[in-house]
Amino acid sequence: MNKKDILNSFSGLDSEEKKGTILEILNSLTLKESADIVTELKEAWGVSDAPVAQVQAQAADSENSGEAKEEKKDFELKLNEFPADKKAKVIKAIKSINASLGLGEIMGLVKDLPASLGTFPKDDANKHKAALEAEGAKVSLV
Repeated sequence: MNKKDILNSFSGLDSEEKKGTILEILNSLTLKESADIVTELKEAWGVSDAPVAQVQAQAADSENSGEAKEEKKDFELKLNEFPADKKAKVIKAIKSINASLGLGEIMGLVKDLPASLGTFPKDDANKHKAALEAEGAKVSLV
């Protein structure tokens, strides 16, 4: 079977069938043959020995390059730490952010950090973050 015949045999297969066939072929190769193919593919595709995560990130970026990225609308407000002498002020700020929380619930939150204070629209999350930071707390938006 020549190259053209092999390529033509792939034309009717879906993506999963193509992958399965290629894996079967690769599993039949020796280690040396597999290494040679990897080297040739790296050269043909211009791929370096960069970490896989970096290559995957580059691939994702190239796939999304034509699409507008959707802006995140809601953010989780996380209290990471605060000075011990500012505990009462931080508790008061949390109560003003979420009036439905009772004192016991807030005490539990500040005792076990980092703690989620809820999810808020972007503008509210930034406002709440600023209020807590004004009291010396370290806060993050996730």
